[in-house]
Amino acid sequence: MKRISEALEKKEIMNAAIIQHVKQYIHKKYPQYSSQQRARVFAKALQQMIEQSLPDYDEEAKMLIRSRLLQRHMSATSFQLNALHIFEASLEVVPLTDSKLVLLQWLKEKTDIQDEHLESFVKELLGEPFTEEAAAASEELPALPFSEKKRPKKLHPKMLASICSVIAGLLLAFYLFSSPFLKEEAADVSHQLKREELAAEQPLGEAAAIGPPNALPATLQFQLIDEKMLHEWLTGRDSLLADEPYFSAILQTAQEFNVHPLLLFAITGQEQGFVPRTHERAETIANNPFNVFHSWEDFNTDVKESSEIAARTVVNLSENRPAGFDPIQWINRKYAEDENWWRGVRALFEQLRDDVGQIEQGGKREAADKAS
Repeated sequence: MKRISEALEKKEIMNAAIIQHVKQYIHKKYPQYSSQQRARVFAKALQQMIEQSLPDYDEEAKMLIRSRLLQRHMSATSFQLNALHIFEASLEVVPLTDSKLVLLQWLKEKTDIQDEHLESFVKELLGEPFTEEAAAASEELPALPFSEKKRPKKLHPKMLASICSVIAGLLLAFYLFSSPFLKEEAADVSHQLKREELAAEQPLGEAAAIGPPNALPATLQFQLIDEKMLHEWLTGRDSLLADEPYFSAILQTAQEFNVHPLLLFAITGQEQGFVPRTHERAETIANNPFNVFHSWEDFNTDVKESSEIAARTVVNLSENRPAGFDPIQWINRKYAEDENWWRGVRALFEQLRDDVGQIEQGGKREAADKAS
C-alpha cells in the first residue's frame, strides 16, 4: 500500500539533527570524558535508539537488521534512517510467516493508518485473502522476492560477537569521522578496538545511566530511584513485582529505554493493581503486568519481554505530542481503550514519586517534581 510506504518513509529514526542533538547532549553531560569515551557513549546511545525502533524480534534477528541498516544507510559523515528502511530490512531477515503479529504491532505504532488497513496489508504480503478495498488501495505494492525466504539458521556465537564488534566499530568510526576536530583520534580508537571486545565491555561510570534521547518530557525519562524504598512500597502492597525476576527486569528495561522506572511500575498498577500475591494466577499475570498485546492472557512470555514492549510503546507513542498536552494522556490514545486510563497512571506515578522519590546526582534522595 503506497500510503503505508509513504507513512513509514516520513517516520525518521536518524538524521543529522538527531545525531547532533545526541553529540551535544554527551558533550554537555560528560565534559570530563575523553573523545574515545564519548565515542563509546555515542555508539551505545545510537544502538539503543535503533534497537527501540525495531520490531520486537529476537536478539539475533535484531542484530542482523541493525548490521544491514548501518552498512546500507550510514556513510562516513551522514546517517539517514527511516521506518521504511527498517521495514524492508526486517522482511529480508525475518520471514513474515514467523513475524506477522510482531510486524503488525510495529506498523500500528509507527503509522496513524487504521488498523484494518494495516491488517489487510500484512495479509496481502502473506498471500492471504483480503478485502476489495484493500486490494484497490495496494495496487502499487512492489514485488517481494524475499517472501519465500526460510528463517536464517542460528548463528554461531563467534559470528554474533563479530557482528557486535562490526556494529560498534561502525558507530565509533562514524562518531569520530563525522566530528572534524576528532578525526586525528580515529586511528587511536581503531587500534584500541582491536584489543578489546566492545560488546562485552562494562559501562563507563555515569554512562551506565544514560538512555537514548526520546520525546518524553525530562520528568518522565529515566531517573535513578531509591530502589530499597520502592521495594518496601511494593512489598507493603503485597505486590509480586517486589520479587525477582520482576523487580530488576522492569528497572533494567526502564534504563535501557530511557523511561522513568516509576512510570512503568505505575502502568502495572493501573493495568493489574501491581499484581497482588493473593491472586490465584499472580505468577502468570506477572509475566505481562502491562497487558501488552491486549492482555496477559493473550500474550504471556516473561516480564523482561513484556516490559520492553511496554517501554518501546511508551517511547513511540510519546512522539509528536501537541504543546500543552499531558504526556501520559497522549500515550493513552493508543496504549489503552479506556480514555481515562491516563488519569489512573498519572495518579499512581505521582504517588510513587512522592512516596519513593529519586536520587540526585551525588547520591542524595529527593522528592521529584511532578511531570510536565
